[in-house]
Amino acid sequence: MNLSPNQAHVWTLPLAVGDDALIERLLDAVLSDAEIARASRFKPVNSRHEYIAAHALGRIMLSAFADVAPRDWQFETGPHGRPEISGPENSLNLRFNISHTRGRVCVAVIRDHDIGIDIEWRGRDNLLDDIALAKFARPELAQLDKRPESEKRQAFFSFWTLKESYIKAIGRGLSEPLDGFAFSLDSLTIDFLNGQDDSQAWQFQSKSIGDDYTRALAVRCGVGSDLTVREQVIDISSLNAKITA
Repeated sequence: MNLSPNQAHVWTLPLAVGDDALIERLLDAVLSDAEIARASRFKPVNSRHEYIAAHALGRIMLSAFADVAPRDWQFETGPHGRPEISGPENSLNLRFNISHTRGRVCVAVIRDHDIGIDIEWRGRDNLLDDIALAKFARPELAQLDKRPESEKRQAFFSFWTLKESYIKAIGRGLSEPLDGFAFSLDSLTIDFLNGQDDSQAWQFQSKSIGDDYTRALAVRCGVGSDLTVREQVIDISSLNAKITA
């Protein structure tokens, strides 16, 4: 597959009851020894399968854009846990990010630019109001307060996934204070309240996937660049077929 400059690809993999055998097949076929060891430490089966599927999807997706077998990719982890390609030679300067939640896995790939993706299942029964008060910036809380009650859950997850996508793109994870920057849901722009970054450097995408999921994408490509996002939903059988093709 071709990967043009300023073109992001997003693959989404739904996971369902009955996929267990196909997910486990990916373990030995695609994952590294270190990933296999980490997968073995997950006790809930669904968490184990989300981890296996996410990392297998990442490897297979990268191989769609480079002449490298999925299992041959090597990664190094940054100080806050973000993986980056360390080998083989990455002549296209591929950048990627992975996210998974209950029943869904997403991977985003682009050339040259920092990229972050986050997907969340909206059925979580967390205390969303308490999380918002603790983590959201004041301008975001003001936007949330203005929403009708029927829209607040969707708005919460829009804010949350946008914030997660940004901190994943910069590679800092939750070490970056979430109340230090604020999103506008209407314009999908970011305001850095302490001047810690350049709002003109970023483009964002936010979307609802069906009735149950919210997904956000962050790309450091500049607001004036012609960013395109190509999306594909892939099923677990097709993913397995790619490792035997």
